[in-house]
Amino acid sequence: CAMKLLSDPNNLQTAKCTIAAVAAGVSVEVVPVDLEARDNRKPAFLAHSPLGLVPLLEEDGLFLSTPIARHLASGSKTLIPKAPFDQSRVDRLLEWEDKFQCESRHWIASLAGVEVPSEYVVISEAASKRMLTQLISFAQGRHFLVGEALTLADIAVLTAIYPLFNPEDALLSAHDREAYRALEAWMAPLLLEKAVVDGLALAAVRPALVSQAIAARYAVFWAPSEKPRFKLSPAPETIYITTPIYYCNDEPHIGHVYTTLLADVVARWYRLRQVNVRFQSGTDEHGQKVAQVAESKGMTPKTFVDSIVGAFARRFEEMNFSYTRMIRTTDADHEAVCVQVWNELMRKGFIYKGHHEGWYCVSDEAFCTELQVKDGLDKAGKPCKVSIESGHPCIWLREENYMFRLSHFQEPLLQWIDANPDAIQPAFRRREVRQFISRGLIDLSVSRRNVKWGIPVPGDGDHTMYVWIDALTNYLTGADYNSATNPRAAPFWPAYHVMGKDILKFHAVYWPAFLMALDVPLPKRIIAHGWWTKNRQKISKSLGNAFDIGQTLAAIGGAYPVDVLRYVLCRESNISLDCDYSEETLKTRLNSDLADELGNLLCRCTGANLNPAQVIASPAPQAQWEEEDRRLAAMLDDLPGWVDHYLGAFDTQHALQGIFGALAECNGYVTRQTPWRHLKEAATNPAAQSRYQTILYLMSETLRIVGTLLIPFMPAAMGSLLDRLGVPQEMRTVEHLKVGELRPGQPLAGQEVVLFPKLGQPEDFAGKKNPKKKKDAPAASPAPAASPAPAASPAPACAACATPK
Repeated sequence: CAMKLLSDPNNLQTAKCTIAAVAAGVSVEVVPVDLEARDNRKPAFLAHSPLGLVPLLEEDGLFLSTPIARHLASGSKTLIPKAPFDQSRVDRLLEWEDKFQCESRHWIASLAGVEVPSEYVVISEAASKRMLTQLISFAQGRHFLVGEALTLADIAVLTAIYPLFNPEDALLSAHDREAYRALEAWMAPLLLEKAVVDGLALAAVRPALVSQAIAARYAVFWAPSEKPRFKLSPAPETIYITTPIYYCNDEPHIGHVYTTLLADVVARWYRLRQVNVRFQSGTDEHGQKVAQVAESKGMTPKTFVDSIVGAFARRFEEMNFSYTRMIRTTDADHEAVCVQVWNELMRKGFIYKGHHEGWYCVSDEAFCTELQVKDGLDKAGKPCKVSIESGHPCIWLREENYMFRLSHFQEPLLQWIDANPDAIQPAFRRREVRQFISRGLIDLSVSRRNVKWGIPVPGDGDHTMYVWIDALTNYLTGADYNSATNPRAAPFWPAYHVMGKDILKFHAVYWPAFLMALDVPLPKRIIAHGWWTKNRQKISKSLGNAFDIGQTLAAIGGAYPVDVLRYVLCRESNISLDCDYSEETLKTRLNSDLADELGNLLCRCTGANLNPAQVIASPAPQAQWEEEDRRLAAMLDDLPGWVDHYLGAFDTQHALQGIFGALAECNGYVTRQTPWRHLKEAATNPAAQSRYQTILYLMSETLRIVGTLLIPFMPAAMGSLLDRLGVPQEMRTVEHLKVGELRPGQPLAGQEVVLFPKLGQPEDFAGKKNPKKKKDAPAASPAPAASPAPAASPAPACAACATPK
């Protein structure tokens, strides 16, 4: 029975999947979808790229083309090679392709004849061409990018660059193609591969019409009228959001910071909705590895973990995280809850004493089954078994342990997953967990013998609790669980758990099984995000490319470097995929999004040139507004629903895309409406005065609504922005985010402010002095998404930003 792939014809995203299916010998049926007539579109189905609408695999609910292609290719030994080095190269190229899809969209759209603001095209083209140059090193002189056979990397890269070099309808001019002749030479023979020919045919790709298809999709899905609209969801009375507790064997890194940032943003969002929020992070302080590191440093375990906890607290305070509690597994109340949980599980017969024998990974402090290890080398280069998941060496270990009857919960866990499709996000992670459970569960060791640095097992001083109960129970501790007086951890339970993908199994298999055994409700949602890379490389001390947060903040400069970094991490992250950070990306986001889009609008509507009265403008009655005024107001009124929809799914990227889309729309509105012209005539022309006041008022309302929605991402900077507009604290909630709530005539507060000074060259990150620190005013640059005002009446410059108004 063929799997169904829902898509539109002539779609290169679909072609990526169909080529993979053909090469792997998997039967797939492409079901045509009339995109314009589709009324009940899933939000995921609306994801788009220059190459076509992202397809939807009906069987598994997958909607990102790369996970679909991986799924279809998973049975092939060549498409996804087994050798670790080859796997790494495939992964890097798949990450390249995903990044290229994002970076190139405006440029490719413009090449296909779509009208895109020139500022976006320039940025997109520059980034895309840099990436094409990077690709040459992989493709030059090769038939296949990895090894001697077609892999998923070849398929993904081929479909990504196909529109540019398509033999029948190339978007690139002959002159531009000359610079990338090596890519065209690599692509030509690949197009003759049988799997590629058949896969393109299955996806109904017509080479001569590819550019037309791209243009048509942009017209349908990127038009403002086609943007999906979402209503605010009902606000819960309480919500409990957690991060993992972080292991205390080293200081915090970017992974810890990002996980906590993601949880912090959503927690702040619900506070804006006036929900009673409990947000918990913390540290995992017990275990053999911690004791060994402490001993190597000549410290007691407690003294050592105290020093690490201090480092976490300082970093998290610096990043302005708003957690309710930073729990420690050495806290007395947590140890008491662990004892209660242990005794409950023992009383119910779910823990028994036995022997556990198997492969034990010391670094991971975890036992592995035969299917979870493979042959490898230890640090000395000697053969050994290593964990497939982490790559760390394993030893054969037999010891007396207390065991939890995990095998008892295989069917209940599968039933829970099937009945709650949103419980594990993203959707393809849910499928991975389901597959893991379906292969069979074995009972789980929950104690360690002769490991003294831990919580003693009640009644058996020879054993301490293993990490599963000790660490995972922290979520119940933070929810006021008590087996006698609050056995269901009311009122905050169940929780939303946020974590990296590497610990999903523990949270989506072991933890729900413990909760089922305790008769405690299961988590509301488990969100597993990808890892971070830097410049498309794994972040590693050995590679010398560590993400130094302190150095990055110092290089950003200005009054709000933490908010800038928070914004960039949220804007560049996609919980479905690994995310990449680069100094160039940070510079682009800061200069383009924050300084040009947001900072420029603030300078425009609060600067003395355009707002000499320094008050909130008095607009005409709404019945007198022009059509473009009403469109902008409607977009702003819809914006809270958009943000709520995506932050409810912990999707910061799409939430920010909506917010900055509204900013770009407002900046374009201002340029088209030319309020400076009306201001010049306002003294003698009542109609011009009314028009000027209405435009300025809508600019201020855009800033107020956008500034409030951005509080979860940039709390300090947005506080200053709203202070400048004179917005009182009681109005900084979601319920006040309707156009018309700003009081006309209200004075602005304080002086003109530059929230985000621009960054100069990338070498600012290399330890050199940031040139912007000498002067707050950034260099002149055009406002994005805005066409220049006619020469006869140029826009006055903003004194603080030196950008056109």
